Amino acid sequence: MRPMLNIHASVRPTPSPSLSSRRQFLTVAAKAMAGKERFEVAVKGLPKDGAKSSFEGKLGDCPFTHRVLLTLEEKQIPYVKHYVNTHDKPEWLSEAHPEKKVPAVKDLNSNKWIADSAAIVDYIEDEIPEPPLGKTGDSKNVGEGLFPAFVSYLQSFDKAEEKEKRSYLRTKLQEIDTFLQSHKPYIHGKSVGPNDLELAPKLHHVQLVTKQFKDWDVYTAFPAIGEYAGAMQNRQSWKNTKYEDGLVIQEWGDKVKSFKG
Repeated sequence: MRPMLNIHASVRPTPSPSLSSRRQFLTVAAKAMAGKERFEVAVKGLPKDGAKSSFEGKLGDCPFTHRVLLTLEEKQIPYVKHYVNTHDKPEWLSEAHPEKKVPAVKDLNSNKWIADSAAIVDYIEDEIPEPPLGKTGDSKNVGEGLFPAFVSYLQSFDKAEEKEKRSYLRTKLQEIDTFLQSHKPYIHGKSVGPNDLELAPKLHHVQLVTKQFKDWDVYTAFPAIGEYAGAMQNRQSWKNTKYEDGLVIQEWGDKVKSFKG
């Protein structure tokens, strides 16, 4: 698979937000036209704007953004990445989504913005059907309910409640593991599909965070999931869109602290 041409754009704050927004769109659009990219993607990340962080200028840890980027990579569609600091969202993002959510994608052919990862990947499949991946809902949604169960488990600190939430998360993981035992190497067999590109980033977060904060190695406890994760992470699309494990742990560590109050 040929590597994608990814341009990372960042804009320093200026006294005039409206002018900054206009210049930012022009800069990104000009770069996109030069490289013949089809989409501009607003992703979680820390722009290179002088912030004192080891993660400056790097892709953030959002599994929903990851799903979109994996889709673009698997379909070999050129795109421009634009890093958005989710703790200090730029005003221009409101043009893509009233709540300034990421990911958001701009189709540079129509200047249309699309928000929500499920809507984005379906739009991409409709616009560029080859090579085919399929659309959300085309097949069984393996892993449905996994992420809410995971977050609920992280929010539990009372021993009885934690035991109950862990048991429920274990049930969800066992369902996935049982399915993957007879479906290899991917959910649909030999070919990657949209369910894989949604599930694999979520499993990655579950593995890293439960191991770090709950002393539970999911990939060891559920070997079929571990094998599946290895196959996904071996793909060039994953290598092209991977973010640092340390960032995942840091971001979820902050959430765990907030859950504790």
